[in-house]
Amino acid sequence: MKYNIKMKEISRRQGFTHQNFLKKNSGGFMQIVLLAIVIIAALGYFNIDLRTVFENPIVQKIWNIFVVGWTTYLQPFVIYLWTSFNGLTK
Repeated sequence: MKYNIKMKEISRRQGFTHQNFLKKNSGGFMQIVLLAIVIIAALGYFNIDLRTVFENPIVQKIWNIFVVGWTTYLQPFVIYLWTSFNGLTK
């Protein structure tokens, strides 16, 4: 009983409330949109055509290695971690 009261006091003192969390993370979508606009503008400024970049055989090999690595090794690991953490919260 004392433990719960003490944890609530600590969390209140340090600002870990649901409302503060939402206020701190409310601009994430707009930051992503702004970053996308800046990247597109930079690519246009330097005349970089993404189609020619992705048609390059070296880029295709690197992308294939990434896809195989993700589907073979990383995706099962991420799914395992997700289900493990999700099981802990319930």
